[in-house]
Amino acid sequence: MLLKSKPEDFIVEEINDLHLHESGSYSYYKLKKTNLETNSALQKIADLWKINPKYINIAGNKDKVAITTQFLSISKGPEKDLKTENLELTFLGKKNDRLNLGTLDGNKFTITVRKISAEERINLLKNTQRADFLFVNYYDDQRFGIEKNNHILGKLLVKKQFKEAAELVCKRDHYPYTEAKKWQEKYPNDSIGILRTLPKKLLLMFVFSYQSWLWNETAKQYVAVKLGDGKYSVAHYNLGELFFPTEKLENKQIPLIGFDVEHDDEDVQQIIAEIMTQEQITERDFLIKQMPEVTASGGKRMLLSNCSDFSSKEIDGETMEFTFTLGKGSYATMVIKQLFC
Repeated sequence: MLLKSKPEDFIVEEINDLHLHESGSYSYYKLKKTNLETNSALQKIADLWKINPKYINIAGNKDKVAITTQFLSISKGPEKDLKTENLELTFLGKKNDRLNLGTLDGNKFTITVRKISAEERINLLKNTQRADFLFVNYYDDQRFGIEKNNHILGKLLVKKQFKEAAELVCKRDHYPYTEAKKWQEKYPNDSIGILRTLPKKLLLMFVFSYQSWLWNETAKQYVAVKLGDGKYSVAHYNLGELFFPTEKLENKQIPLIGFDVEHDDEDVQQIIAEIMTQEQITERDFLIKQMPEVTASGGKRMLLSNCSDFSSKEIDGETMEFTFTLGKGSYATMVIKQLFC
């Protein structure tokens, strides 16, 4: 199958009940973008309106190769619209509090899948006929960045290897990494200073990316342990293999490893202990005293999730369109991968 062959094949609409007013400290907007990364869109808005990007807030990042609609807030932002070649910003109203990461209800997706093979059609029919079909709530490629190494940067921060992290950051050649490169040229030995030229939200995103990779590894090994060989299918993503159950699996919370993570399931405990030994980390490593702004606590994420309002239709012999809604933090690409696996 082929996903995201062009932006119009992947349409995302953020669901968020904003309860806006006519007055307030923060201006709210609807942002529609095409084939544009979220951070690049925010930087373009900041440049055109001469606003510091730190005053622009969103509820979640959206895919690049897609047509996406989401909301954003700007502290004391202008009450007007903005339109360029690949983004459109519409002023909606005001509130006294800003938008924060995670403050959304979910996302609605319309996805076109092309070049579907005969085997994939058999898998799709089998999965859609299962009354108990739930998808494993893995993080997908988008979480790990275009360079596919955001989790590596996060690991370097967690392990306090700031020099190596700064060197990796400076290999990127677009904004805001160009600012890090300028600092490196002036102060080559100031690794933490180099890193701190980047927005705090971006630095923290690297650590979150590492936590996400650790969660994926924990979840896939849990699937293997609980079901055993032959009872799960294998698919690939940018960072390796993922296991999808072919039989019913009990849902449960899987920890996101951080400095205060809790887990009481013996199988999960053993899996996490083995992963952390392999990674040569401890939970306390996520307390980063040298850069407290990227300290990351633990959390929990449901192993399995479902999608609502699901529908599909044939476009031609090799092409189908799917429409469904997901809760926040779940990946539509992962739903599609599991449907065809």
